Amino acid sequence: MTTNFSKADYSFLSSLGLTFDETPTYNIGPEAGLIRLLNREEFIGNYMYGMLKLFLKHNHEYLRIDILTKLEKKLTPMGRATLSALSAYCSKDLKDKRFKKIKKHNLHEPIFLNSQEYVDSVGSEPYLADRGIVVRTIPTQDEKKIRSSKWLLKNNVWFKNRLLFGLGVRADAFSALQTNQIKTYYELSKVIDSSLFSARENFMDFMKIKEIDSTFIVV
Repeated sequence: MTTNFSKADYSFLSSLGLTFDETPTYNIGPEAGLIRLLNREEFIGNYMYGMLKLFLKHNHEYLRIDILTKLEKKLTPMGRATLSALSAYCSKDLKDKRFKKIKKHNLHEPIFLNSQEYVDSVGSEPYLADRGIVVRTIPTQDEKKIRSSKWLLKNNVWFKNRLLFGLGVRADAFSALQTNQIKTYYELSKVIDSSLFSARENFMDFMKIKEIDSTFIVV
């Protein structure tokens, strides 16, 4: 299976602290970026899956489960099965019970990314296999391939604001306004999928902060 990832894919993965050469870009929320990756079938069955496991191992607590459950309807069946497998990894291996809210999703018919003979000889990736995606074991990538959580919180405003404001709409509203050229609260509501009332309130507060604190600038 080929792994023809785009510059945007590598830029997003770099923004998560994964050590790719591409310059990080922070104009997309973590969950939206993950959903975009999971909709690409070449993401499954190779080292990139192990890279995402590495990110989750260190930073799963900063993800918003409510957004993932809302966005999962945009996934292909294979993407949903993969998200379900990663959620099981987080809830069982990493003991983050929030991920149990993402329902188990199985493919109607198993898909073999490696031959059954090969999988039998080397072992299967358990949570994927349990959901109908039969592939060899994909190890979590080496620790040297991810930057520290301190780096992530310092450089990626989405995670920094979640640490400051909590895992909610306000944090993501401020992050979207800091990383995108958003001119109206209506635009903001579309970007973060919030109500117009919430978007207006956060938009106005953000503008007030910019007026009184010149160091609070768009990144």
